[in-house]
Amino acid sequence: NKNKIIVLTTAQKKYYSSFFDEKRMTVIGNGRDLTNSVEDESLKKKILLFKSKLSDDTILLGSTSVFLKIKGLEQAIFALALLPKKYSLILVGDGPEMGYLKQLAKDKELIDRCLFTGYHENNSCFFEYIDIFLLTSYSEAYPLALIEASLHGVPSVVTKLETLNQILPSNLIQFYNIDNISELVKGIYLL
Repeated sequence: NKNKIIVLTTAQKKYYSSFFDEKRMTVIGNGRDLTNSVEDESLKKKILLFKSKLSDDTILLGSTSVFLKIKGLEQAIFALALLPKKYSLILVGDGPEMGYLKQLAKDKELIDRCLFTGYHENNSCFFEYIDIFLLTSYSEAYPLALIEASLHGVPSVVTKLETLNQILPSNLIQFYNIDNISELVKGIYLL
């Protein structure tokens, strides 16, 4: 129906209701069919090799996205610098910020505790290996990676964005204020 306006979240509906008649709007969340996904053996091998170099009590943090400034992934590296050595980080993806993030990990002397896998079209197996998912974005409409983490039972620490408040139950999620690294670390500890 050309008279309908579709939004992804109730937060978006609330925002756009000042521009459009709310009765015309419908919330339809994004989705992804995981039943037909083929496991990426290359990604799996990279993760297993990385894990083989870590101690058995290592807690793996992880995130997956296009590496853009808006994703705030440097916050994960800053948090890792404040966490004990039993914490490590896996970042799945690629993009303009890749060089910066790798250099930051080197500068913070964390490169041995970080795995940068590069881009993988099907990264679903990644969620099987991490203990905590990090969503450090400055803005998100409807983060599919966060939904996928929850489908795998992986708890998440995410930025306090209005669009994210309605997505997951509170037992699977800890919120922190953007760029507040001590809150991010606290959220990790609480999970």
